[in-house]
Amino acid sequence: MYGLGRLPEALSGLDAAPDDAEAASESLCRAMREGFLAVFPEGETVVGEAEVKVGKDWAAVH
Repeated sequence: MYGLGRLPEALSGLDAAPDDAEAASESLCRAMREGFLAVFPEGETVVGEAEVKVGKDWAAVH
């Protein structure tokens, strides 16, 4: 939940448009990583285990 609380600031100024997908992806990853490490400070070894995928909808990226 800590990471989710960081999302509004991390995604501020971005739109749900294809042109912003890469910037949103980077901001989302950074916010969730920071949130994870705030809760699990020893968790650096598992950071990077998840990946962001960009697509039109859920089915397009799975």
